[in-house]
Amino acid sequence: MRFEIRANLDGMTLHGIDKLSRDEARSFATQDVDPLDEELGAQPAATPAKPTKPSRPAKPAPAQASADPLVDTTPFGVDAPTPTATAAPGSAEDDDAALFGILWPLGETVRLDSTIDRRTLRAQIARLGKLGYEMNPKTQEWSRQAELQPA
Repeated sequence: MRFEIRANLDGMTLHGIDKLSRDEARSFATQDVDPLDEELGAQPAATPAKPTKPSRPAKPAPAQASADPLVDTTPFGVDAPTPTATAAPGSAEDDDAALFGILWPLGETVRLDSTIDRRTLRAQIARLGKLGYEMNPKTQEWSRQAELQPA
């Protein structure tokens, strides 16, 4: 026979918390830091000036790499788009086409590829919000909001 005991700590009470130092009080913070934010915060602190400048152009590279015809960013199991499907006349549309890749042009519903890097996924989510899309957590799809369709 095998027994497993699992427990979750939902909260705790600290007596004498006013006697803690500021650093000790911060160590009890309940908010978890996203590793992506942690990486961004740790890099400037660890290196003073020159090494941070070369690392900054490397960060937007995933978004730029999708526009490079030699780099294949097509998700597994999806057919590659034709070159005319990704071309857009305006600069904002060019940026959106580079950001969304094969998902561009966007339809009424959009399902994002969660296998891409987190920075690109966050940028796609932010842009969909600006374009008037709303997340449906049940279907994991973004749909245009009903108020914006008549306009």
